[in-house]
Amino acid sequence: LRFSTLDLSDESQIALLRNRAVTDMYEPGSVMKVITAAAAIDAGVVTPDTTYVDTGVAVVAGVPIRNWDYNVYGEQTMTGVLQHSINTGAIFMVERLGAERFHQYLDAFGFGRRTGIELTGEAPGIFRRPNDPDWSPVDLATQSFGQAISVTPLQMAVAIAAAINGGNLLEPHLVEAYITPDGTYKPVPTKVIGRAISERTSALIREMMGAVVNPGWYHPADPPSYTAGGKSGTANVPVVNGYNDRQIASFVGFAPLDEPRILVLVKLDDNQDLLTGTQAAGPVFAKVVEETLRYLGVPPDKEVEE
Repeated sequence: LRFSTLDLSDESQIALLRNRAVTDMYEPGSVMKVITAAAAIDAGVVTPDTTYVDTGVAVVAGVPIRNWDYNVYGEQTMTGVLQHSINTGAIFMVERLGAERFHQYLDAFGFGRRTGIELTGEAPGIFRRPNDPDWSPVDLATQSFGQAISVTPLQMAVAIAAAINGGNLLEPHLVEAYITPDGTYKPVPTKVIGRAISERTSALIREMMGAVVNPGWYHPADPPSYTAGGKSGTANVPVVNGYNDRQIASFVGFAPLDEPRILVLVKLDDNQDLLTGTQAAGPVFAKVVEETLRYLGVPPDKEVEE
């Protein structure tokens, strides 16, 4: 598409100029449960093995909030909450954490502000805070599982990276280095913006996300040759006074499990077949991981079944 022929009145053509990874905001859905778990574990209010009993519904300020699949999971650990993506488990964690501390962690993970990448048009994200006049305890509950909070795909990826890289929030860049006309190699320095969680918490989150991808049964996001960790998200698109039937399916994860080399976020807009993030985006994640790590020359770290 030549800029000289670009029709500025045609939204479909204008959309070609957008980098959706930084311009488009969306509600991430259950991917946010990773951040909720990281915050709750880091604050010491739960551990991966803390249990609670899921009855299928949590009543918050008189409002019943149910699991995404309307299922009842009974006694579960916090790792089980991520494995089964249980909404009431995320609410259990965030209520122990409290609104003030939860939002301190949202700030520490970089939500609500631009990442600083070298791209124009980056959106900062948006969500209600406890001091907003229309704040409700229901906002806290739904934010714990990725609703009532809008992020960009890059912002979400940067936050998950902080959750699994040892706890450091990093400033993302498009390139690793520049080569000047005289051949000088000038690397782009790594910039640590702040610490989101402790190294110990980060190690626990890696294990929990590993248990999501390899729970002891088949998982669509499990790469054939590499260990990995991840989390799915499935969220309806908000409209005035509610949500419509349009769904965004996503999966974010990393590999290999013990020494992560790459982090991948797959986001599928207009998920018309209504498959979950695990079913729709998980296989894309597995394929990208498999091909990318082989391209990078990373040896497989698990045996491939015949």
